[in-house]
Amino acid sequence: MPELGPVTVSIAAGRPDSGVIAVNIPEFEAQTGIEVRLEEGPWESVQEKISMDLMAGVGRYDVIWLPTSWAVNWEEYLVDLKPRYDKLPEAYKEDYFPRTIELNTFDGKLLGLPFKFWALGLFYRKDVIEGLGLSLPKTMDDYAEVLKAVTMDVDGDGKIDQWGTAVTTSGFLCLDHYLQYCNAFFDPKSGQPHAWSDVEGKPTLDADWNIEALQWLVDRFVVDKSLPPQSLELVGYDNLMLFLSRQLGFYPGYGCDYIQMADPAVSQVVDYWDVAPTPVGPHGVQLGHSGGQGLGIPTTSKHQDGAWLLIKYVCGVEGVKNEMRYCTLECPRKSAYEIPEAHPKVSKVMLTAMLGDPETGTPAQMPSEVKTKAFAKVGDFLTLAVYEAFSQKKTAEKALKDAQEASLKELEKT
Repeated sequence: MPELGPVTVSIAAGRPDSGVIAVNIPEFEAQTGIEVRLEEGPWESVQEKISMDLMAGVGRYDVIWLPTSWAVNWEEYLVDLKPRYDKLPEAYKEDYFPRTIELNTFDGKLLGLPFKFWALGLFYRKDVIEGLGLSLPKTMDDYAEVLKAVTMDVDGDGKIDQWGTAVTTSGFLCLDHYLQYCNAFFDPKSGQPHAWSDVEGKPTLDADWNIEALQWLVDRFVVDKSLPPQSLELVGYDNLMLFLSRQLGFYPGYGCDYIQMADPAVSQVVDYWDVAPTPVGPHGVQLGHSGGQGLGIPTTSKHQDGAWLLIKYVCGVEGVKNEMRYCTLECPRKSAYEIPEAHPKVSKVMLTAMLGDPETGTPAQMPSEVKTKAFAKVGDFLTLAVYEAFSQKKTAEKALKDAQEASLKELEKT
């Protein structure tokens, strides 16, 4: 074996993202003799470190953790893995769900080899739904009604203490939550690849479906009051914490969220939760979004052969099974679902969300990634628009039109 040198992997901290890779490192090092140095940190700080390294051409990292929503805007700094991937054994490639490869492919280039995908299911309190004799929502109109129905005073003190659902209105997950609803109202006949941008990468923040989605959320908060009054203060995973503490009836979430729901140390809903497909909007598109996480190689990597060996191992059949055992339930490989740790109900719902359902004609959830220059800044304008609409400083339409105008001015600078 040629001298490959140490391989540095930069990924986010915490479960499941850093852990699902870390579980594979000892065996990989034992088999190859290659040292792996693992850098961890919160999503935002890791993204900033990787972005600065790529743009400066420093070459600090040989392998980078690569959500598709980042990869789409880093294309020029990443090695196209397709030539290496094409040479892999057919059994290795055939075990992948094809769409997970598609999610990591941009302009014909495979930027990351998938080790995980994400899509959303509708987690719900079965004790509440069954206790009230409610049906699970199939459409967004149904969802609005059932959210209102489960909002109530549970302990009898005259104050509402259980709400329909929750979204964050600031912080890095605000856009994640808002996009779920924009996709539900998106019109596929528009020809756009994404709710927030057109085929040329120009922002379309004030498109009709985005205004409709934001107005739908504001109506739930202001009119129906089926979102918590502290919605303007929620950040990060606060909505998941509210669900775990039995303060919400519904939580649109990822497969990995099941781990916390099933953990009695942090969850009060261990015996009271279930999961179903998310409702669809007026144009037949599901609430939610889908994307992937892969491992990619920067063009500045000094040890690209060693990097590829690590990627092949972590993303291979046994590597992904190890990840499934660790905690994730959104695996890109078919064989991973054969192991006992694969929760059958959660896995089925998430796979259907990612792949679509031919029997019902429900399409796969819309992609997460937004391909537009300077989207980080555009995202700031969009987050501000959500906050302004929720706080009723502006109408949903006015807030998004202002965000669109500011975004176009920003893009002119770049």
